Amino acid sequence: MARLACEAKMGFYPTDTSTIKKIIDKTLQFPENKSVYALDCCAGEGEAIEFIGSEYDCKTFAIELDENRSKIAFGRKINKVLNSDSLTGVRKSNTWVGLNFLNPPYDLDAMGNRLELEFIERWGLTTAIGGVLLLVINPSSADEEMAKKLQLQGYKPI
Repeated sequence: MARLACEAKMGFYPTDTSTIKKIIDKTLQFPENKSVYALDCCAGEGEAIEFIGSEYDCKTFAIELDENRSKIAFGRKINKVLNSDSLTGVRKSNTWVGLNFLNPPYDLDAMGNRLELEFIERWGLTTAIGGVLLLVINPSSADEEMAKKLQLQGYKPI
């Protein structure tokens, strides 16, 4: 039954802003007098990326697949919102994001591949050199395969 509920929500489990603040405040220092681009490619209703933008003075970008959630995100203070499929519907560049906030869905695609790994593969390289990937994952998803993908992209744990 839990899997059906997850599918009905399209894997939408937002991270609350107090948790985001605790993590960022304990681990990151934003440069002064420099614009930082922040991306959330699984933005949901946009609450997290809006918070990051306003709290840390970042220029914000959001992508959300679900039309209803993206409409809510469009109404928030986010610099750019796209209603699209982050895995197949968006062209992207690498190494441009200072803060890459990634809270991917936990599920399998039609081919049986883990979605959280697909999101890491697709969006991990958008993080600029010296930037940070704030990856929100279920601890049971963290395994050797994920660690290898992150290491190949140049990430080190904080």
